[in-house]
Amino acid sequence: MNEAEPSGQADMSAACPNTWLAVAFSEEVKPASVVTTKLAGQDIVLYRTNGGELRAVNPHCPHLGAHLGRGGSVEGELIICPFHRMAFASDGTCIRTGWGAPAPKIRLTTHPVQERNGLVLVWHHAEGAPPTWEVPPVETTGFSRPSTWTGVFTAHPLDLSENTVDYQHFVALHGAQSVVETSPIKPVKHHLMAGFTMKGFYFSWAQVNVHLNLYDPGYAAVWLEMPALGLKALEIAAWSPIGPRRMQARKITYANIALPGALVSRLLATASPLLAWVIGTASVRQLKKDEEIWADRQYLPNPKVTQGDGPVPTFRRWAAQFY
Repeated sequence: MNEAEPSGQADMSAACPNTWLAVAFSEEVKPASVVTTKLAGQDIVLYRTNGGELRAVNPHCPHLGAHLGRGGSVEGELIICPFHRMAFASDGTCIRTGWGAPAPKIRLTTHPVQERNGLVLVWHHAEGAPPTWEVPPVETTGFSRPSTWTGVFTAHPLDLSENTVDYQHFVALHGAQSVVETSPIKPVKHHLMAGFTMKGFYFSWAQVNVHLNLYDPGYAAVWLEMPALGLKALEIAAWSPIGPRRMQARKITYANIALPGALVSRLLATASPLLAWVIGTASVRQLKKDEEIWADRQYLPNPKVTQGDGPVPTFRRWAAQFY
């Protein structure tokens, strides 16, 4: 007999969720730089003022439509259109023209933006509503210098986040030997938590304790522990639509290993950045297995879930709030 299916939810089969979306690494937007990236499949322009303030704006100048990411520049705290040298303040207001005439009453469309753990997050809402929450910073004290990765793959906007709580697929697709829930899935407003132990996912011989935090449907912090090695790792992952069924993922991996002995600890501290790269690479290898399924998968709004599907129905009900 089937368990209760998700009901009364919005149609999540195609649309981008209303949430914070990762559009760049912070290091990509240097002071006085202008960067074009994608927000929910559309161009968006990021710039950082000389004072370090990060801004996100629609790409086209409201004067005559030039693309600010194609030759636009930053002067002090202003972004300058390359076409007629119109200058816009951080709030989007035009404050001068390029030829000395009074500034027209036009303004750029700005977007709420925040930086978290080396990622640039921009707010997206289909109806233009303002954000009602922020993604919290994740504590990284005690970890090594991180390893970063980004890649583009074919998927639905919810595929990656749903995967994190689809315990059965870790065994069926990824060859994990076992997955045991240690902390039941717990949705709290925009936050979802879960804990489980699995063996054979990252490495065939390793048992890994996993503590999952989804801070919205496109941003996750995953704490990993391999007790036999004294290894702890943290993966911060974010993903964002850049086109129809095209997703860009960005991942930051930290690692730390501790064993008895001061000299051993110092040597291992030196090796921790390499360990972060190894763990990050291992998870990317598994992600590519998922993409083989996602590429042709249909995201069903009312899946026929069965006994043993675990937290997937709870995840679907939680995710509906973002649509």
